[in-house]
Amino acid sequence: MVSMHRRILRNPAKATLKAFLGQSLGSVITPAHLLLDTFTESMLNELSDQALLIFALVAWHIDATSDIRQLLIQQRHTPDQVRSEAPQILPSAYHHLITRSLECSDKFNAMCGILYERYNELVEVQVTRDIFANELQRLLGYLKYLFMYCVESELLSELSQA
Repeated sequence: MVSMHRRILRNPAKATLKAFLGQSLGSVITPAHLLLDTFTESMLNELSDQALLIFALVAWHIDATSDIRQLLIQQRHTPDQVRSEAPQILPSAYHHLITRSLECSDKFNAMCGILYERYNELVEVQVTRDIFANELQRLLGYLKYLFMYCVESELLSELSQA
């Protein structure tokens, strides 16, 4: 059992999922992009507390180790301005940073080396770094497979209706 409420984990986990799954769609807006929101929301409801925690930790790690917020603070002088600008800037920045962290094995291993310790502080059953990294990779692979299946099913449905 995770010692945090699911509502606290939901938004950062959503940022990680949308960034990771969105990378496979490209930059041209298609109906699949609309499916991304629906799919992500559905998966957030289905994921275990531990899975939500893992994805939230990834988002918090990217936020804490990136220069995004600091750059906003330097460009805007008040905390209110930073908060109002962040929602427009952070999703695309998270997309880039999360994708880069998850695809580069050195960055992924370094990130997992940090995150598994934070994870173990918040769960009852402790895991090793390797188990944590394998679970993150397994979850990402499975969710990407499900998402691509949904996208293909949606495209086939649209083609059969045309």
